[in-house]
Amino acid sequence: MATGGCEITSDEIFNFKCTPCSKKNKNREAVKYCVECQGYCCRSCVDIHEDFPALEGHQLLDKSDFKSTGITSDLPDLPTVRCKIHTVKVMDMYCGNHDVVGCTSCMALSHRSCTDVQLVPDIINTVFKKEDADDTSLKLQDKIKQLEKIIQTRLSLLKELKGSKAEAITAITDFIKELEVILQNLKKKSLNEVEEEYHKTKSMLEEEKKKAETEMKDMKQADNDIRQLEVNKTQTFVNTKIAQEKATIADEVIMSLKSPSNTKIKFQVDTDIRDTLRRLKSLGELYISSSTAFKPRASVYSITGTSDMNIKLPYERNTCHIVGSCLTETGMLLLTDYNNRKLKRTYVTNLSAIDYCEFSDIPHFVCATNKQEAAVTFNHKAIQFVSIGKQMARTRQLTVGHRCYGIAYNEDKLYITDNSSSLYIHDMTGNLLQTVSKDSAGNPLFTKSRDIAFSDNKDKMFVVDFTNKMRTLDIHGNHTDTYTDSDLVYDSGVDTDRRGNIFVCGYGSNNIVQIGQDGKKKGVIATASDGLVNPFTICFDPTQSVLFVTQRNNNKMKIFNLK
Repeated sequence: MATGGCEITSDEIFNFKCTPCSKKNKNREAVKYCVECQGYCCRSCVDIHEDFPALEGHQLLDKSDFKSTGITSDLPDLPTVRCKIHTVKVMDMYCGNHDVVGCTSCMALSHRSCTDVQLVPDIINTVFKKEDADDTSLKLQDKIKQLEKIIQTRLSLLKELKGSKAEAITAITDFIKELEVILQNLKKKSLNEVEEEYHKTKSMLEEEKKKAETEMKDMKQADNDIRQLEVNKTQTFVNTKIAQEKATIADEVIMSLKSPSNTKIKFQVDTDIRDTLRRLKSLGELYISSSTAFKPRASVYSITGTSDMNIKLPYERNTCHIVGSCLTETGMLLLTDYNNRKLKRTYVTNLSAIDYCEFSDIPHFVCATNKQEAAVTFNHKAIQFVSIGKQMARTRQLTVGHRCYGIAYNEDKLYITDNSSSLYIHDMTGNLLQTVSKDSAGNPLFTKSRDIAFSDNKDKMFVVDFTNKMRTLDIHGNHTDTYTDSDLVYDSGVDTDRRGNIFVCGYGSNNIVQIGQDGKKKGVIATASDGLVNPFTICFDPTQSVLFVTQRNNNKMKIFNLK
C-alpha cells in the first residue's frame, strides 16, 4: 500500500526489520545482522553485502543469534570495532593472560601460547565492570585536559614564534638601515675627500697658470720695449739689460712650472670591505632560543653524588684560584683563574677537556653576553671581551672609570660591582648609565659588593656582599630586600636554579644555602662535611641539576649532583 508517496512493501509486523530499508520507508523482515554496519539486513541487503568488495568482510549473524525480545531496537551485544592490523576482522577476542582484546588473527599470531583466550561475548558478563569503564573515562578526561593544555601552550608558542619571527625580520631590516646609514656616511666622507682634493689641486693649478700668465705678460712687455726703442741706443741698452734680468727670473718660473704636478684624482676602494661582505653567508647568526621554563621547585635539593674535577693545566706552576664562573647557553663552563691569569673553558658534556685564553693581567669575574662572546673584568678599570667560538681569543676592551669585579649581563647592559660600595650599570659600548650605592633612605647598600645573579624572569637581581648579606634589587637598581643568615659567613658567590631558587655560598662558613626567590630560606645543601673549603663561586646547570663550586687556591672544583 502506498500513502503520500511512501512505499510500504508489507503491513506485516516483524520482530526485526531491515534497517537500510526502514530508512527508505520500506517494511522488510531482517534475516541477518551486520556487526560492522550495526544494523539488520533483509535478503536483498545481504546480497548487496556479497556484491560489494568493501562489504565482503563484514560479519553477518543469522537470525537465530538475534535477541528474541520482540523489541526492534535491541541489538546483539557484540563488538563492532575492526582490528587496525587485520582490517577485515572484528576485535571480538580477549586474552586474559595479557588483558588485551584483538581479532582472531591477532590471537592466532601473538597469543597462541596463551591459555585464557575467549570470545568477548562469552565472558563479557564476568569480566566487564562499569567502574573500570568509569575509571578509564576519568583517566581519558585527564589526558584530554593535559593535551588541551599542551595545545594551548603550543598555540601560545606559535603566537610567540610568529612574533619572534617579526622581531627577527625587524632586527634584520633595522640592521640594514644602520648599515645604509654607515655606508651613506662613508660615501659622504669619501665624496668630501674627493671634493677637497679637487679644489686644492684646482687652486694650485689656477695659481700656477696665473703665475705663468704674469711672467708671459712681462716677457711680451720687455720684448716690446726693446723693439720700440731701437733708435735710442742707450735706452735700448737699458731695456735689454732689464729684459735679460726678467728672462732670468722667467727661467726660474718656467723651470718650476715645466713639470706639472699629478692632477688626476683617483679613488682606490677598500676591497676588504667588499671581500668581507662577499664572504658572509648572512647578516648575523640565527638561532632558536628556548622559551620553555623549568618547572618551579619548592623543596630543598639533596646531594646524590659528589666528584672533583682537576682544573689545573699540566705546565702551570701556580695553584689555581677560580674567582668567577658562568655557564653559557651552549653548555660551556667558563672559569677565571686569578693566579694563572687565564679564562679557562670546559663543557658540561665533557668535563675532561679544557682550553684557555691567556691575559697579561689578573682576571676577576666572567659572564656570557651571547653564544659567541664573554666579558671578563679586571681590577685596572677594564672589561675584556673574549670570543668563545672554536678557539677563544681576546677581542675588544672597554675602559671604565671604576674598579671592575663581579659582572653580569642582561638585555644589552653590563652590571658590574667594584668589590666595594657600588654597583654600576653600563651599556655595551661602556657608557655609564647608572651607579647604585644607596637605598631609598640614603643608606649605603654595599661594603664589599661581589657576585651578581638574575631572577628567572630577569626582573630582579641578587648581589652578594662579603659582609654577610645578599641585596635584592629591581632591574632599575632600586633596593627591594636584604637577606641575612647566621649560617652564611662571608657571602662570596650566587646563582639561581631557574626554578625559583637562589644558591649562595659562604666563604667563611664553608657551605651553600638554598633560598627561595621570595627571600625565605629553604635549607643548607652542602657543608664542610661534603668537602667544601672556602667556596668562592658557584654555577648551576639546570638541565642536569649539577652544581659546580670553585674554592680559593684549589686545583680542584667540586661537582655536586642534586635531586
